[in-house]
Order: sequence, then C-alpha cells, then structure tokens
Amino acid sequence: MQDGQQYTIREVSEILKIPVRNLRYFCDNGLIPNVCRSQNGYRSVAGQHGDFIRLLNALQLVDSSLEDLKRLSELYRKHGGIGVECQELLRTKKRQLWQKLTVIQDDISLIERYEEIFDK
Repeated sequence: MQDGQQYTIREVSEILKIPVRNLRYFCDNGLIPNVCRSQNGYRSVAGQHGDFIRLLNALQLVDSSLEDLKRLSELYRKHGGIGVECQELLRTKKRQLWQKLTVIQDDISLIERYEEIFDK
C-alpha cells in the first residue's frame, strides 16, 4: 500500500490478504486511524496504515483481546506510528506468545508419546 493513497476495504483485503470481515471489525472498533466514508458509505483507509493493519490482524490471530488492540491503536495514534510504548506492548505480547508456544510444544510431545504407545 502506498502512502498518500486511499483504499477501499475490499482493496485493502486483496492487497494485504486479510479477510474483509476482519477489516470491518477493526474499523467498527476504531482500531484503524483516519477511516473515511464515501457518500455511499464505503470505508476508505490511508495507505500509510498498511503495516499497522497487518500488525492488528496478526495480533488478533493470536487471540489478543480487543482491549489490547485498542491500547495499541491509541499508542499508534498518539505517536504517529510505533513508538516506545507500542514497542513495550509488543514485547510483552511476544513474551506471552513464547510462553504459550512452549506449553503447546510440550503438549505435542505428550501426544506423540501416546501415539507411539498406541501404535505398538
């Protein structure tokens, strides 16, 4: 997506490979900055927010709460981009995901051990 250009939700969906449903959810909850509406009611998003929209989608896919997404969006608006506070929020989320991943890997190992038992 290019800075200075406006995109419809459908165009953003096609470019970023994010479902329209997710993008509407982000818009309806005020997560994407400067969303405009045409006379026909179509949403329009500024190209400069493409990477931030990708970040929102990635965080939503790993079960981030709406509250966390709103906090990130507020900080993004406040700093005009990803500032120090946003970075700290993202670091915290990353630590949480690594912890979840460790638990998931342990669970997979357990399942594999049981598979071996049942395969005998």
